[in-house]
Amino acid sequence: MPSQFWLEKDKAPVEADYTTVDMQLLSVAFTTYWFWNVQKWLSPYVGGGIGPGIVFGEILKYNPAPGTQCRADASAGTVGADSCYGDDGKPDLSNDYEAPEKEKIPPVLPVINLSAGLRFNIARYGVLKLEVGFQDYFYSGAAVGVQW
Repeated sequence: MPSQFWLEKDKAPVEADYTTVDMQLLSVAFTTYWFWNVQKWLSPYVGGGIGPGIVFGEILKYNPAPGTQCRADASAGTVGADSCYGDDGKPDLSNDYEAPEKEKIPPVLPVINLSAGLRFNIARYGVLKLEVGFQDYFYSGAAVGVQW
């Protein structure tokens, strides 16, 4: 997610926070696949799995400091007004904002994997796979490899 002003649902504009996101997820998903050999050269498949995801980094929320023009504009309903940014187009987080509030995120999150695709069997051991799926985000891909 980009660093910018975010307003949570059902909150007043004055409660908008400039939010920075520096978060990564290292995951290991244990997945199983079911293949159907409809032709010697073609095998559609589906898969599913679950595993742990270890969270690195953090999400910080900055409130405009009381008495600043940015806070006054936010109170007037203008979230992320020009007064909240400096000449370089970035906010001055050290001077114009209160100390950051760290978003509470668990250190380990569940990772769910759902996928489907086509495996093209090339000669005896070669394969070409086309796959789409979801593993905490949507993805698509292609792979070339060998199997035995």
